[in-house]
Amino acid sequence: MIDKIKQLGICGLTIKGYGSPGVTTFEAGVILFELRKREASVGGVFLVHNVVSMITIDKLGDEE
Repeated sequence: MIDKIKQLGICGLTIKGYGSPGVTTFEAGVILFELRKREASVGGVFLVHNVVSMITIDKLGDEE
Protein backbone atom coordinates (compact mmCIF):
# COMPACT_ATOMS: atom_id res chain seq x y z
CA MET A 1 0.00 0.00 0.00
CA ILE A 2 2.94 2.34 0.61
CA ASP A 3 3.94 2.13 -3.07
CA LYS A 4 0.40 3.13 -4.07
CA ILE A 5 0.56 6.14 -1.74
CA LYS A 6 3.77 7.28 -3.46
CA GLN A 7 1.92 7.35 -6.78
CA LEU A 8 -0.70 9.74 -5.36
CA GLY A 9 1.88 12.49 -4.90
CA ILE A 10 0.66 13.44 -1.43
CA CYS A 11 3.92 13.04 0.47
CA GLY A 12 4.90 16.22 2.23
CA LEU A 13 1.29 17.29 2.72
CA THR A 14 1.50 20.93 3.83
CA ILE A 15 5.07 21.58 2.63
CA LYS A 16 5.25 23.96 -0.33
CA GLY A 17 7.81 23.15 -3.00
CA TYR A 18 10.25 20.26 -3.31
CA GLY A 19 7.60 18.19 -5.12
CA SER A 20 5.16 18.31 -2.20
CA PRO A 21 1.52 19.23 -2.83
CA GLY A 22 1.29 22.10 -0.31
CA VAL A 23 -2.26 21.29 0.80
CA THR A 24 -4.05 23.13 3.61
CA THR A 25 -4.15 21.73 7.13
CA PHE A 26 -7.79 20.77 6.62
CA GLU A 27 -6.99 18.89 3.40
CA ALA A 28 -4.11 17.11 5.14
CA GLY A 29 -6.52 16.04 7.89
CA VAL A 30 -8.96 14.65 5.34
CA ILE A 31 -6.18 12.70 3.61
CA LEU A 32 -4.97 11.26 6.91
CA PHE A 33 -8.52 10.40 7.96
CA GLU A 34 -9.13 8.49 4.72
CA LEU A 35 -5.82 6.62 4.96
CA ARG A 36 -6.44 5.61 8.56
CA LYS A 37 -10.01 4.60 7.71
CA ARG A 38 -8.66 2.13 5.15
CA GLU A 39 -5.72 0.78 7.18
CA ALA A 40 -4.78 2.30 10.53
CA SER A 41 -1.16 1.12 10.53
CA VAL A 42 -0.43 2.59 7.10
CA GLY A 43 -2.12 5.82 8.13
CA GLY A 44 0.06 5.90 11.25
CA VAL A 45 3.26 5.39 9.27
CA PHE A 46 2.21 8.10 6.82
CA LEU A 47 1.35 10.48 9.67
CA VAL A 48 4.68 10.02 11.44
CA HIS A 49 6.65 10.31 8.20
CA ASN A 50 4.88 13.47 7.04
CA VAL A 51 4.08 15.34 10.23
CA VAL A 52 6.90 14.44 12.58
CA SER A 53 9.73 13.99 10.10
CA MET A 54 9.17 15.99 6.93
CA ILE A 55 7.59 19.08 8.50
CA THR A 56 10.31 19.24 11.15
CA ILE A 57 12.99 19.10 8.46
CA ASP A 58 11.13 21.72 6.42
CA LYS A 59 10.86 24.12 9.37
CA LEU A 60 14.30 23.60 10.90
CA GLY A 61 16.45 22.52 7.96
CA ASP A 62 18.23 24.57 5.35
CA GLU A 63 19.22 24.07 1.71
CA GLU A 64 22.57 22.62 2.68
